[in-house]
Order: sequence, then structure tokens, then C-alpha cells
Amino acid sequence: MKVTILFTTLFVFLITALFGQDNKIPLDHSVYDDWKQISRAQLSNDGRWASWEVNPQRGDGLLHLLNLQTSVQDSMARGTRARFSPGSDYMAFLITPEADSVRQAKVDGKKRGEMPKDVLGIYRLHDRNYRIVENVASFSVPDKSSPWMAYHLAEMPEDTVKGRDLYAHNPITETIYRFPRVTDYLLSDNGQLLVFEESVDDEVSRIHVFRTGDQTQQLLFEGEGNIRGITVDEEGKQVAFLFAEDTEGPQLFSLFLWRDGEEASSVAVTSDSPGVPAGWGPSEHRSPQFTSDGKRVFFGTAPLPEPQAEDTLLPEEKHRLDVWHYRDPLIQPMQLVQADREK
Repeated sequence: MKVTILFTTLFVFLITALFGQDNKIPLDHSVYDDWKQISRAQLSNDGRWASWEVNPQRGDGLLHLLNLQTSVQDSMARGTRARFSPGSDYMAFLITPEADSVRQAKVDGKKRGEMPKDVLGIYRLHDRNYRIVENVASFSVPDKSSPWMAYHLAEMPEDTVKGRDLYAHNPITETIYRFPRVTDYLLSDNGQLLVFEESVDDEVSRIHVFRTGDQTQQLLFEGEGNIRGITVDEEGKQVAFLFAEDTEGPQLFSLFLWRDGEEASSVAVTSDSPGVPAGWGPSEHRSPQFTSDGKRVFFGTAPLPEPQAEDTLLPEEKHRLDVWHYRDPLIQPMQLVQADREK
């Protein structure tokens, strides 16, 4: 009796398995583009909201938003890089252009400034209010405390000035401030201070701060030269950056510091400062960084650049060398003929 039951069970199992195989879709190269990946899953700070992306191998994805208390779900086509505000008041994210439009723009040979631009989406959670901002290059949401955010517009083909509009925005009160000709910006971790660099013209640059608490703006620095590595401490009370004056010789950078309450920034370290090795100075290749308590700032140093020797040779006195490899598809005379065409 036990043998009969076992045989019957095995028979049913085999029949089920055989019929089940008929319903399976064979996997080949044609199905790869339909596979989807879940990424960037996150929870809001109050635990009431969850968001995640579902993206195919090729094509347009979806950004999903779920209310974990009511199970109400929304989705945003092509949404990506979502960030919840610290107070779980809103979600900010980018909306990428349609994949087909980007591909067609590349086929048409459009330049970088002519390519389709991202759109910023701001979804207010308590009333499901949805706002979009066209042509956005980047945005920043603080990690804690503040409802303020910042976003920087993308460069447009008709732009004739250096820098683009930067906006400080409170999506809860819909308070918005605009700052023109901005080339770089940084929002403090607590959202209390927005630091940005303004390009006045091709030579003069300025550094400003905007306090989101009392909504006041202050000029910290103005000079002719190059600014690098703007940084702000976690509390939004200090700013550090590197600056080198415009000169005909090598660029010599100095470290500048500003503390809240001071009228302007001041030089903190140069190549002549105590503790800096002889022949060395602050390096533009390492951005300054404050410690978590704001009591110290770290910065890089490097050997000072050597001044370039004056070129006293005439063009006919300079030698050029063309190297040909036997694996090159064209012989050397043909490469020289086509050199101008390939530039």
C-alpha cells in the first residue's frame, strides 16, 4: 500500500513538472532588455514613506513612492536620485529626458549644451502637491534640520555669461531666492548656510553666503583669480576655500577661512606660513575639509609649481617626431593627410 501511494505521488509530481515546463518562457538574448532592477530604496526619517527606482536595462524607468500607513502609491516616470527632506515634508528628485530623445539627439550630432536637460521634481508629501523645474543641472537637500534646498540650472545654448542661476527654495512655505551667475555652490549639512561662487566677469569672482534662518546674504570674498575647493562645516558656521591671484607666473594658492560673525574671509595659510615645508604650499588638488566638531580644517599641500622657462627657440629650430606603429590601420603619409580632417 505504501509503495502504491509513493508511486502515485511520484507520478503526479513528474506530470506536474512536465506540464510546468511547457509554460516556462525560454531565456535568450531577446529578454535581456526587459529585465528590471530595483535600486536606491530608502525610507523617510519619520518612517511613513518609502521610495525606490525600477529601471530596465534599456529605456525609461519609474520612481515609486509609497505611503506605508495608507498603502497609497504614486510613481514618476523617469524619476531618479530621490531625496527626502530631513523633516519628511517633501521628496526632491530628478526627471531624466526620455531615452529615445537622448538617443536621437546623439544621432543628430547635437552638442552637449543642446542635449535634452533634466527636470527637477518636488513632491510635497502631506498634500501631494507636485512641482517641476525645467533645465536643472543639480540639486542639494540637507541631511538634517532644515526644510530648505538648493538647485542649480543647466547651461543653455544661448547663454553668453559664465555661471547659471542658483535658487534657494523652501518647498513648505514656497519661499524662493534667486542668485545669478553662479558657478559653484554648497549647502551645509544642517541646511543653515548656502555658500556659492559668483562669476562677475571673466576675471573677478565673489563668494557669498545665504543664511536660510534669517534669509540674509553676505559677501565674503572678491578677487581676480581662481577659486577652488569651497567647503563649509557641518553647523554652517565656517567656510574654507583656496584662492590664487591671476598672474603671468605659476598659480600660488592660499587657504582662506571665514567664521560666522566676521565681515569677510581672511588668509589662513600661504606657502610662507609656519609649518609649511620650504618650497611647498596649499594644493588646489585637495579640497579643504572641516572636522566634525569644526575645530580643525584639513587641506592638501604640494611642491610649488616651477616657473616655465622662457621659450627662445624659433619655430624652425624645434624638432617634431611622428611615430608610426605597424598595427596602425593607415600608413604614416595617409595619417598626415587626414590629420586636419580628424581634428
